[in-house]
Amino acid sequence: MIEAVAPRILRPGEDYSLWPNMKWARARQLTSELFHSVNVQSASSRAGLDVEISDDKLSATFLVREAASMPTHEWSLLFADVIHNYRAALDALAWEMAHLDGKRPRPQDETRIYFPICTSKTQWEKQAKGPLSSVPSDILRRLYSVQPFHAEPVEQGILVSLHRLDIADKHKGQVEASVSVRERATTHSSFRLEEGHSNTVHESRPPEEWLSDGSPLRPGQPVFRINTGSPIAWAESHMPLPLKLTVELEGREIEIFSLIDTLEKQFAAVFQVVNSGSFPGQPGLVVDHEPYR
Repeated sequence: MIEAVAPRILRPGEDYSLWPNMKWARARQLTSELFHSVNVQSASSRAGLDVEISDDKLSATFLVREAASMPTHEWSLLFADVIHNYRAALDALAWEMAHLDGKRPRPQDETRIYFPICTSKTQWEKQAKGPLSSVPSDILRRLYSVQPFHAEPVEQGILVSLHRLDIADKHKGQVEASVSVRERATTHSSFRLEEGHSNTVHESRPPEEWLSDGSPLRPGQPVFRINTGSPIAWAESHMPLPLKLTVELEGREIEIFSLIDTLEKQFAAVFQVVNSGSFPGQPGLVVDHEPYR
């Protein structure tokens, strides 16, 4: 009778160095800096909302008061640093796996080791038989299982996007962030009605009419409108300007913080697979695929 062999568990800091986790943590730290900077700019007094009450006084339109100068170059640099550290975390992980158990890659492979992000099995085979040939077979199967070519659409996979953004910044000048008004944000407004309706009404809700079309931020740009059905005497909004930070990748506009959130989830899955042999929520070994034939 053959006994089942328990999956090998790798422990960062014991079986291999903490450097991959440290680079991942650095990416999260830089993300926090970027998020904080955008939030401060969003809440700044110069970047609030003006209001225009309609001629019939039954609606109020809120507009960008003044498009304060946005530090897009600083945000682009921060975002690029976030991307570089995510990519470096994966590459450091691959380096550690190639040196696991005291193994040494072939001399010609030492400078060619990086985390494979393969869009085809052919690409994977070149890596597995080349720079990653010193990786233990069970760990190689784990690396194989998280490759982008297992899911469709391959070209829009999150790790593929990470790789291409990293290459774009390193070899094509810069990754440039752009700013627009976020779409369909929850609004906060206050208004008072005429003709005996003297109480001030405070609202926090999704708007009935969201007017932003995603175009670049500009003074006087309509953001949202409220409709009351009764004449409005006064209205205002102190909500921060709902900013959206985006980057363009091969003709696609991608929201930066949504991209980073997806990256975080993917990284948690990749590191768990490599360390434990199982996907999040799935206790079994990743043995569904052979690394190569």
